[in-house]
Amino acid sequence: MPHGDSFATAITLSPSVSDPIASAIGEINPAYNADYYKYIATTTGVVDFAMDAINGSGVDTYLTIYNSNLVEIAQNDDSNGTLNSFISLNVTANAYLLP
Repeated sequence: MPHGDSFATAITLSPSVSDPIASAIGEINPAYNADYYKYIATTTGVVDFAMDAINGSGVDTYLTIYNSNLVEIAQNDDSNGTLNSFISLNVTANAYLLP
């Protein structure tokens, strides 16, 4: 199974102190494909998760976040009247999330 195509092969998002923004580029191919990422909060606070389609692509993103027990804790579709997705989430240091 390719990297990032399941919870078991999730791609790690790693922010740093010097650059607190972690990002990754994924490809949704074929249609309805899902890419999996994992994130471990380094501090307690608010983290913003965003999924943006390439302008003009018509892709409708859907973002779901799971905790370390694979229980859904947040989801978003069509943020602010767009086809993109956005979640702002309070996290605890060392919490393991799967956006």
